[in-house]
Amino acid sequence: MAVQVNLRTGVKPSLRGQILARVRFTRVLNLSEPEFARFVADLEGDPIFRKLVYPHDGGPRAIFRKRFPHSGLSSSFYEVKEENRVGGGTVDVETLLAQHKGLVDLIRKIGRENFETYFLYEEEPRSEEFLAQACGIGIEEVRKIRSLVLEISLHSEFFHPSSIPAHYLHCFTVARIEKDEPGGLNIAYLSPHLARGRYVLNRERIEALKKGMISEEKKKLGEILKKMEWINLRQDTLQKILSEFVQSQEHYLSSREFARVVPMTQRELSRRIGVAASTVCRSIASKSIFLPWGEEKALKDLFWNRREVACVLLKNMLEDLSVQGNKKVKDSFLRDLMFRKHRIKVSRRTINLYRRTIHEK
Repeated sequence: MAVQVNLRTGVKPSLRGQILARVRFTRVLNLSEPEFARFVADLEGDPIFRKLVYPHDGGPRAIFRKRFPHSGLSSSFYEVKEENRVGGGTVDVETLLAQHKGLVDLIRKIGRENFETYFLYEEEPRSEEFLAQACGIGIEEVRKIRSLVLEISLHSEFFHPSSIPAHYLHCFTVARIEKDEPGGLNIAYLSPHLARGRYVLNRERIEALKKGMISEEKKKLGEILKKMEWINLRQDTLQKILSEFVQSQEHYLSSREFARVVPMTQRELSRRIGVAASTVCRSIASKSIFLPWGEEKALKDLFWNRREVACVLLKNMLEDLSVQGNKKVKDSFLRDLMFRKHRIKVSRRTINLYRRTIHEK
């Protein structure tokens, strides 16, 4: 009996589209912070995008931003320092603000709360007339402040140069973990485009506006919506990573005691937040944050497995014993001490292995 086998080469169109979308998102994920800021600014500077956010007909907005929970813009954003530069750049903050002479004083005049509510976050759809009246300024000044926010987003890295050692090439600081008054922990982003959160669509409004668009504008709209999706995915992922880190390491971040660190690897984190491990790796690459006590750490250095945590704790124990004059202690003693102090149960042989690992470093 002859069996005929038909082999079809190629990829189904639907699957091909998924692969292509994944590749394009990966490219966005791999952008450095300055490149990503430019990507966002180019999108938000597009005339069609502006029309969707600030419709000329006075109708509801088709696009607005929504902040992530327990996050916002760091107060250090307002600290303008001339020496703050990254990578030998030729543009500094003083030069940037000099191009918008008078606007900084105007922002100080309307107050930080009004600036963030009406110009930075813009979570509620409000007309230019409303903003002008609420802040006691003119409509033209409203437009200028909006333009300044967009431009500062491009150059926000000049506000916060990384102090990470030179072997961390092109590392960019993205946030501070800050304590609030009730004692909780918040994520304070250093760049406006991160602090503003994710895009939210009013799809009914978009469909209504499409009826008045020509075919070329509709095509451009499709590209804009796809780019917004990529931006949301990138920012959602970073927010999930930071939120999970803050939640998991709350006791460590509140006390600065390494003994309170909860072992968690990047792979375990990826399972918790429901993304691929490679996505987590790309999302934290070349990024750093400030811990509550002011120390800057590369994000990739904030994930420890059980062995790494035990080695650090053992090293601290050995240093404490050395100070007390107990330089020679048995592995069995350290094993029992590790369990009594940190509730970590390991064998004597494992203690011996960790000791040798520490001496080799």
